[in-house]
Amino acid sequence: EGLIYTSVRTNAGGGAQAGGLVTKGISALGKRFRAGAMLNNSAIAGLLNFISVLATENNTSVTISNIPIGTLLANGTTFNGPITINLNKNESYILAINGNIGGNIIGALIESSKNVVVNSGSFGGTNDPSSSGGRDVGFDQIVGADKIGNEYIFIKGLGSAVLERVLLIADEDNTEIYANGSTTPIVIQAGQNYIFDGSAFINNNLYITSSKKVFAYQSIGGTTSN
Repeated sequence: EGLIYTSVRTNAGGGAQAGGLVTKGISALGKRFRAGAMLNNSAIAGLLNFISVLATENNTSVTISNIPIGTLLANGTTFNGPITINLNKNESYILAINGNIGGNIIGALIESSKNVVVNSGSFGGTNDPSSSGGRDVGFDQIVGADKIGNEYIFIKGLGSAVLERVLLIADEDNTEIYANGSTTPIVIQAGQNYIFDGSAFINNNLYITSSKKVFAYQSIGGTTSN
């Protein structure tokens, strides 16, 4: 009957990768989401980007789309168009992509007939295409299109410019993005993304506005090491 705080954490052990998410409570409930993750455009092994969808009501129809046709999924099948599945309460569906094509999951559209909860991110990810082995875990519970905004302030971490990434995903066509007060728009279409790296920050801050609401993700580094 009162407010609670819940975090879910995972540790690979042996001093290796760890990650966690903060659950969003009723704010997590939604019917339209866009997936985000690390770029995973490095050829190193052990990279995986994923989406998980949890139903909160029986007979929930979920459709996942806006993944490039021909993308090889982690279970060995090929994405050949929208995937629609039916879930009952407390059932979940997970879609994952291995390796350096993991970025194909970025901007994937998740639509449902009833409220669902979505987690998205990387279980073995990197934003550095030149990385020869560095990777980490980064995922979160995301909010739906009804709760995203068109004004964001990002604060830079301690990573190198290539690790510090802000990922913006349009949910509508002809979305104009403006950085740090610029009057020159960056225009992207629904499902497309635009990425700022650490060089875009001014005094460790990045101020973003957009003409239409965008999904926003940020990856930061604790050090300059991958």
